[in-house]
Amino acid sequence: MSKTINELKQHIRAGRGLIPAHTVISGGTLVNVMTSEVYPADVAIYEGTIVCVGDVSDYIDLETKIIDASGMYIVPGLIDGHIHSECSKLSITSFAKAVVPCGTASIISGLDEYISVSGLAEVQKWPECFGVWETVREFLQEEDEDALGAILEVKINRLPIFGCAPMARGKDLNGYLCGGIRLDHESYDHEEGGNSFR
Repeated sequence: MSKTINELKQHIRAGRGLIPAHTVISGGTLVNVMTSEVYPADVAIYEGTIVCVGDVSDYIDLETKIIDASGMYIVPGLIDGHIHSECSKLSITSFAKAVVPCGTASIISGLDEYISVSGLAEVQKWPECFGVWETVREFLQEEDEDALGAILEVKINRLPIFGCAPMARGKDLNGYLCGGIRLDHESYDHEEGGNSFR
């Protein structure tokens, strides 16, 4: 989301403690996923942006909402890096209602069966669509026309094509790459992973 210059100035001022945070989460135990540490810390938030972690006393005024997190952990929103949410048989909204309260804030999913219902061309125009994933090698090798049609549609929409080709090597890998696939998340070892990017 883009900000105006004035909004950016306000965020900078909030970070400097010149204007108060809207919300402070206090008394919790922070799980620092960058340093692998767990320690007591408060969190100050201004318009949805964390502006301070630790001692946030300079960020509080009478208007600041205080959330007591005593006995709780403060954890960043978790990202599920590989899930097939459609296999839950839930709509994406119902799936989100099930996982967000447990801490999952983002998912990386091919949304395969949602696409079957919504239509491939339509889904590729969504701003949330960053590419097509798990293009299975066997579909390309067998020259499955539905899969090939999907690849052509992806190229029209100028999206990257992600792969699913574990243990692909040699001529099979070459043929797969010639289909337009540029990344594979299913490599079994570092050598295979390195080949996927050549």
